[in-house]
Amino acid sequence: MAENAFGNYLRERREATTPEQVGLPRGDRRRTPGLRRAELATLSGVSVDYLTRLEQGRDHHPSAAVLAALADTLQLSAHERGIFLEAMGLGMSVVNGLHEFLNDDPVFAAARSENGVEILDVR
Repeated sequence: MAENAFGNYLRERREATTPEQVGLPRGDRRRTPGLRRAELATLSGVSVDYLTRLEQGRDHHPSAAVLAALADTLQLSAHERGIFLEAMGLGMSVVNGLHEFLNDDPVFAAARSENGVEILDVR
């Protein structure tokens, strides 16, 4: 994947999520059709600065709790959560917190591979 695949995917998902989808009013003056960084950060319980660093690829080590909060706020499907992990480069190495991140979603299963644990969509 690209050097900043996670940041790019995070930004794409933020821009594709409308304020109405997360219970916010649209407002009159919006430069983006999707969520503003401040809105996503607030709803996810992280600082705007931290979210900016993640999107710009200046921070590469968010905790499983932060990943879960972002995925929940962006209302990612089980498949999108797998892409989210893969873009982060974590699909194979995050075991601690993975159960929480996937929110007990039954469509995922962890399987051993030569490189560690991979997240597979079993639908």
